[in-house]
Amino acid sequence: MTQDNLCRKSDNHAMHQSCGGQRFELVNQLRNLVIADVRRLRFMTDDPQHIWTDYYARLRRRRIAEARILQSQMSADGVTDDTILALDFKHFGNVESDLRRLADQLSENYAMAVSPSTDTESWIALGTTRPGGIDGMNEERCTDWVGFMCDVANSYACVFSTWTLTDPVRQLSWTNESIDVDPE
Repeated sequence: MTQDNLCRKSDNHAMHQSCGGQRFELVNQLRNLVIADVRRLRFMTDDPQHIWTDYYARLRRRRIAEARILQSQMSADGVTDDTILALDFKHFGNVESDLRRLADQLSENYAMAVSPSTDTESWIALGTTRPGGIDGMNEERCTDWVGFMCDVANSYACVFSTWTLTDPVRQLSWTNESIDVDPE
């Protein structure tokens, strides 16, 4: 046994004796729990599905927080339930067929277009209510819509990215692109 090991063993024995063993045992139990958690985290972060699920959950919380802020700004600018707004939005993903299937589902309520992104490594789906619009975009409806868009995008392995609401009469626009929020 080396001098260091002997000293550690001696220190541990002295601590064990001086505290009646309770504190020493508690420290050892906590140490073992931390080691087990670290091992679990290593395993979990190596799992691509876990990484995607965690990313999606954080992104969804962020988008909903953005919707609340955006709706508050719109309300402060005089948007009411009677205000007709044009709605434009974007989803992105890595697989063209996923974006096309997403766009097909959303085309029941929106005009949709799919194209390669400018980086040509991913695809984007653009949607709009134009030339029509929507009304009644209060906080509840706004956050529900954003939650739905996040969920439907996730179901096709895509990401709901940005949206803009425009009051064409007053020529005012609100977008989540300028909002930096971390709801964590």
